[in-house]
Amino acid sequence: MIRVFINNTGSSRPDIAILKHLFSIILGILLLLSGVAQAVEEPPSRRFQTQAAVAAAQASLRQQIGRVSIGAGDWTIEQFVARFEDTNLLDDLTSKASQIGGPRWIDESTCQVQLELPAQKLAQAMAQLAESHPAISPIPAEALKSQLRYLQGRSFTATGTSATASSIAMFARPDPSSASWAAVTQADRRLAVEEATQDAIRRTIKRFKDAESARDPEIARVLTDEKASVEVERWIKRQPVSRVEFRDDRRVAVTLAVDENNLASFIRAANVPGEAVFLPGYQAEPDETARSEKFAAMLVQGVGPVATQTSLPPGVIQLPARAPAWTTKVLTAEGESPGSASRLRTVHEARQVALEKLRAQIVALRIDDELMIDQAILQSPRLALAVDRLLGNAKTHAIKYEPDGSATVQLGVDLHDLWDELTR
Repeated sequence: MIRVFINNTGSSRPDIAILKHLFSIILGILLLLSGVAQAVEEPPSRRFQTQAAVAAAQASLRQQIGRVSIGAGDWTIEQFVARFEDTNLLDDLTSKASQIGGPRWIDESTCQVQLELPAQKLAQAMAQLAESHPAISPIPAEALKSQLRYLQGRSFTATGTSATASSIAMFARPDPSSASWAAVTQADRRLAVEEATQDAIRRTIKRFKDAESARDPEIARVLTDEKASVEVERWIKRQPVSRVEFRDDRRVAVTLAVDENNLASFIRAANVPGEAVFLPGYQAEPDETARSEKFAAMLVQGVGPVATQTSLPPGVIQLPARAPAWTTKVLTAEGESPGSASRLRTVHEARQVALEKLRAQIVALRIDDELMIDQAILQSPRLALAVDRLLGNAKTHAIKYEPDGSATVQLGVDLHDLWDELTR
């Protein structure tokens, strides 16, 4: 309770001692809340999985930037930068990308992060590179600025995803439209993911061992020990997965995001059998909270063997993984109809004639060396419906009316759309 006293002027004011006491209480509450906030801080495993998603997004940004054309397309950014010795320039640039919003946790084991990089920063970095090395630059700095001016106002965006290896093996699925994986069972698909993950683990160890053999021979020595290698493999398998790709050749590619700093710390803590000693830097119980705040991402991709394919059920046609050459073409056909009482009816009949001519051209196409479309649609009602949908969306290129009342209609279909329909 606050005591108030009346002074000679009749005004009231709180006791200064009470105010000091209240201030100390409020300060204590704030410190307590701060401690609670720290206690509920994001767990290290989540924090580093988020950083793995950031690393994946940065890698995607780098690929986008590398494909950017300069001027008329004689050079790409990747080719231009390759002329200089600064091989880390694009990596440094993507590390400055801004995060859009916070991390998005799709489920308990899957994190997504979206990054954005203004294209103007890329243009400025390229211009500075050309200005700093005029003798090496294949394009003068001023000309380069002009050729990259079209990037003004644009941005590069990329989404990075990371998940645990166990959830990837359980839930990762190919695109439902992928014909290559249509006849692969769920069990075989999971096995393919696990084998690709194991390959990524082996590649990670080899890459790290090759890199550390000169810098830290003791780490390389531990990796030659069978028992220690098993423990290291288990540790790597717990690291986030940043990408899973189901390829058309029925192989799975898995990319692991491994923190080099953490991996080095873990290996230093590995016990060398028979010697009962630990490497320098060993901590009795390595703790995730002791990890380095700087995530030194090492993205390593592993590829598994071709997944086993079961026999196809009746009515299912296995389409080739590679689209036929004809998918780049457009088919056209003309239909004619004599005059009738209704011009609309005349055009409709001419259109039907054109559609039948288009159908005759389509069914004569070959899916592969052994199968034509007319054979495929006899075996698969689904493919027959796909051809019907394509013809139903045929585009009218021209309508010509003759003086005698007849009409000619020209229709066309994009054969890339046909392939899309067949592989849906």
